[in-house]
Amino acid sequence: SKGLVEALKNINSHKAKPYEPSEPPFEVDASWEWARLGDIYLLKSGTTVNVDCELASGDHPYFKVGDMNSPENQFMMVKSGRYVLETSIPKKSLLEKGTIIFPKRGGAISTNKKRILAQKSLVDLNTMGIVVHEPMSVMYTYHWFSNIDLSTLNSGSTIPQINNGDVEPLWV
Repeated sequence: SKGLVEALKNINSHKAKPYEPSEPPFEVDASWEWARLGDIYLLKSGTTVNVDCELASGDHPYFKVGDMNSPENQFMMVKSGRYVLETSIPKKSLLEKGTIIFPKRGGAISTNKKRILAQKSLVDLNTMGIVVHEPMSVMYTYHWFSNIDLSTLNSGSTIPQINNGDVEPLWV
């Protein structure tokens, strides 16, 4: 609804960025409203963790982009061999449960993998996440984003790369 879009835009108003002018891809029923991804969702990039802080168990899993290939992580990211203690990382680096992650750097972009974090987690620098604010649905967002071909967002030349500016203007 229009009220929902405005509320989500207010949450993200601190990062108002101009987008290239374009029209939404098609008309929708009057009860729906188009919005730019960057206006209603928060994008967060992964972080680097000092190898000394990586543990076999701990407070939060630390996923590397390759962990998306694990058979246990085909939809939800649930299994990691690396964990960190909450006291050893900046809290702002944590991604919330329900964040949709995807590769943002290197050849992994062409795999087009998207996964949902099953719990608060850290992800590596080759990964980006779409943080879903309530009352938006994680599943709606996941299914919508599953239709986006990541290779079409690639802005890198020699090394494929996706930046916030490649994702934020997408119409939702």
